[in-house]
Amino acid sequence: METSATAYRRYTYLHPNTFEAWNNLAKVYVQQGDKPRAYRALMEALRFNYDNWKLWENVILISLDTGHFEDVLRGIHRLLDLRGQYGDAPVLRLLARAVLEGQEDADGHSAGRLRKRLLELFGRVTSVHQNRPDLWQIYADLSPTYLLKAQRLLKAYKGFTQSGNWSNNPETCKKVIDLALILLDNSLKARQECEEKEILQANQQLSSARLTGQAVIRAAEKQDWEETKTVLDELRSEFNKVTEYMKSIM
Repeated sequence: METSATAYRRYTYLHPNTFEAWNNLAKVYVQQGDKPRAYRALMEALRFNYDNWKLWENVILISLDTGHFEDVLRGIHRLLDLRGQYGDAPVLRLLARAVLEGQEDADGHSAGRLRKRLLELFGRVTSVHQNRPDLWQIYADLSPTYLLKAQRLLKAYKGFTQSGNWSNNPETCKKVIDLALILLDNSLKARQECEEKEILQANQQLSSARLTGQAVIRAAEKQDWEETKTVLDELRSEFNKVTEYMKSIM
């Protein structure tokens, strides 16, 4: 393995503007477990080929592993430019976690400072993948207000249930019940804490969430999966809580 690294290093000295050599050197460094050096090699590769989407995929993965979160953002934007899409949920979820938890980046700064830019990225990603519930859920987690969270969770719900057969599988059924539970909770909080100018929008969101919860309860009750009994009880309780609150504000 070290022989391969030495050979590619020599090649980059002789032909420093050949992106393939830098990219291959980065692969060898990854195999050696030296991801910081792999990252530096990929940055050199980018200098000589900024339009290779496979190279950008490597940049995203290595940048994420080495804490270069700004380069992850840059890479995903570049892939959206080059390919018109990007929907790697595990990568986006790890990036979102780093930002939400304020993880330290490679330069010792908090990733929390990237939240606004990550929200802008998710705006692009979800405009392309409009029916991906996993992406809408991550977007909701990042959202700064209960109302935005609820609105994006409703999009996730529509993505999960568009096929119409979500309740036929206990695992999917439980995911949708969990989602409906969070949707109701965030919609209720959005209405309880909204400003005067947002009341109409918050009322509409809460009403939509309540109807969604009702539809989920009915569909899940028909299946009566053992795996969903506990969470279904929780959903019924939250649904009743929302119903009583709506009566109280009418």
